[in-house]
This record gives sequence, structure tokens and C-alpha cells, in this order.
Amino acid sequence: MQVLGMGGSVFNSGVMNSKSALPRIMWIEDNPKYLEWFEDVFRPHFKVTYVGSFQDLKQLPPDVVGVQDGFLLDMELSDGRSGPEILGYLRSSGVEAPVLVLSNDESVQSKIEMLSLGSEDYLWKAMPPEEMTVRIRNSIVRHQGTLKNRPLEFEGLVLDASCFSSWLNHESLDLSKTEFHFLSLVIRLYPEPVSLEVLRKEVWKMTSLEPGTVNTFIWKINKKLEPWWYRLTKDGGSVTLASKTRDQGSGKEKWSR
Repeated sequence: MQVLGMGGSVFNSGVMNSKSALPRIMWIEDNPKYLEWFEDVFRPHFKVTYVGSFQDLKQLPPDVVGVQDGFLLDMELSDGRSGPEILGYLRSSGVEAPVLVLSNDESVQSKIEMLSLGSEDYLWKAMPPEEMTVRIRNSIVRHQGTLKNRPLEFEGLVLDASCFSSWLNHESLDLSKTEFHFLSLVIRLYPEPVSLEVLRKEVWKMTSLEPGTVNTFIWKINKKLEPWWYRLTKDGGSVTLASKTRDQGSGKEKWSR
């Protein structure tokens, strides 16, 4: 898990990378004891980032918030912030991922209030862990199902999975289906790197790949993306995007991850 806040500290415990391809959820919870109680419940199913206060949430960079597949929030935080206020902040910040309540408050009034405001589900901390994880995952799967029908847009690049069409700065791109899936996966998970194992399973759906296959596809896709300000790059056992920057000293362009 990754913990942000909680008395100002930032530390990692059992952080999982994209090799696991686990859904990423952010849990806004101010009581550290629940981190210990639920760690074993969540670890096999999700990559969780814990945020200890509303103020910590507001200070997070947009890319940290935007990469999440779902959110869990408590109804009342010790800093006086409430569930409706946190939900409103997330939506006003552009968050479209499902937001679920996870609280000790089991009152019908609170459930109706949050569901009416657009919360995807209302969970309580004493419910069976198996039911909790299934309902969280189902919310994420339903949301991702709707996203599949939307074109993926990133910095002038548009990928439409409904017809395997792609455009860069309004100009059509000729990508094969494998290239399309490869690029889509990397962009969806960006800024996190995508492991070669995940690429093999999700793009090629094979038990093994010939050496150099990934390198070849990176080269082909990058050629088609020129002169985009991003390109695919491989570092060890993972692939991600590198962006073009200009060195202030020499004025030369370089690529940085």
C-alpha cells in the first residue's frame, strides 16, 4: 500500500507496480487503525493509496488523483470534512472514476444522501470482506466498461477502440491492431510504467514472446508518432512514455521519462 498524509508522513508498504495490473484505488481515511485492519483484505485485489486528510487530498498532483480507478471515502474526517464535501471536491476536480463510501455510519439517511449525490455504492466497514471487495471491483469494472466506448485522448493523440481508428493532431494514423492495443495500454496506465509481462498478456495474449518483439513494436510505433512530443521508451522490464524537453543550457532537445 501507499500512504500519503497521516501526520505529514509519506511512506510505502508493499507497493505493487503495473506488473500486477491491479485496479488502483485511493482511500480517504483518517484513522490509521483501519489501514492495518484492511491491508490484508485489499492487498490481493487492489493497489491502494491511502490519504489521511482532506488537506492532503487537495495537495496531491492531478496526475496522482487522475490515475486512480476508484475512490473510497469516509463519511466524517477528523478535520471536520464530510463525505458530501469530499465527493463534491473530487467531481469538481474532474474525477470521473467511481467514488464509493466506506464508513461506520450505516444510517439509511446517510446512504440515501450519498447515493443521491452520485456515490457509486455505500459500504460499511463491518460488512463481510468478500462482499466489500466484490462490490468495489464491480464498480470499477462497470465504469471501465463505459470507458471502452469512449475514444482515448492524450496530448493531441486520439485512439478510438470502437473502430480501431487513431489520429494525431487531427491527422489519421495507420496503426495495426497490435500497435493500437500496445499504445492504448501504455497511455491508459501512464505515468506508471507497463511491465513486459502485462504487455505480453494484455496485448499479445501469449505465454511467451520472441526476444526483441517489444523493441520492434516500440520502434514501429515511434516512427508513426513522429513528430509527437512523446514516444514509447523501454527501461529494463517495463515500457512507458518519454516526453521531449529542451535543455536550458545547450538548447538541445532531449527525451525524459
